[in-house]
Amino acid sequence: MVLQCRDPALRGTLVSGGAAKGPSPVGERRIREAIVRGPYGVHLGIELAVLEADRAVVRLPWRAELGNGAGIYHGGATASLIDTAATAAAWTSPSVVEATKGATVGFTVNFLSPGLKGRGLSAEAAVLRRGGSLTVVDVLVTDDDGRKIARGVVTYKLGRGGASGTSFD
Repeated sequence: MVLQCRDPALRGTLVSGGAAKGPSPVGERRIREAIVRGPYGVHLGIELAVLEADRAVVRLPWRAELGNGAGIYHGGATASLIDTAATAAAWTSPSVVEATKGATVGFTVNFLSPGLKGRGLSAEAAVLRRGGSLTVVDVLVTDDDGRKIARGVVTYKLGRGGASGTSFD
């Protein structure tokens, strides 16, 4: 599979991966349709820029609705970007099948600089460790000028539920 990057800093870059290297077809579909382009992702305006094994980059273009009274990104918008990027990276597991379910179970954010009005944000998520059902993902958010805005660590649960012992009920 070859994916075209939309991130302006990476425009024209091709990211390649295969069945053994990247997400399963089900995982890729869920990332594109439910995680990034689901109702909340659409509401925020999140865009998928890069998708490969254990890594995802998503972008959040500036819109006034994402800001606070001070003219900077609201922390909730930045945190949502971190969660979306981490979720996408977690779902790149080649073992994802139709029965797979997932949920964020832990989340820490450190805000480093304000996300300024008029500048888009990019969140690069990289899987640090995959366990039996838990995946730990590191996420760095930068702005269009490369300034570090926030860093997050997300713990994400992936499983099939039922007999596997990973229940989502």
